[in-house]
Amino acid sequence: RKLVAGKDTHLTHGPQPTDLCTATMTSAAQRVAAFLTGKIQAGGELADAWTRLEDLYSRRLWHQITVELESVFVHPSLSPNGLSEVRATREAEIACKELSAR
Repeated sequence: RKLVAGKDTHLTHGPQPTDLCTATMTSAAQRVAAFLTGKIQAGGELADAWTRLEDLYSRRLWHQITVELESVFVHPSLSPNGLSEVRATREAEIACKELSAR
């Protein structure tokens, strides 16, 4: 063990699995925030829905996000590309939660 900036750490090589998951979650959260901000700033028919999703996501209200997404996904103005970005981000978050639960 060694002391780094007042913290006792193990001497290891490379990032630990929990470090990778935390980095992935932070990265996923940043991608979600950037995606939602971009959608809100673009305006359009779904601007209010994107704003609600941003609020729900910041408060980590997963069930409410799911309900809101169900209404957004069926809206005709939603592009297939936007859908795949949301799905990929959510799948990464789910994978990290499953890894951290082990």
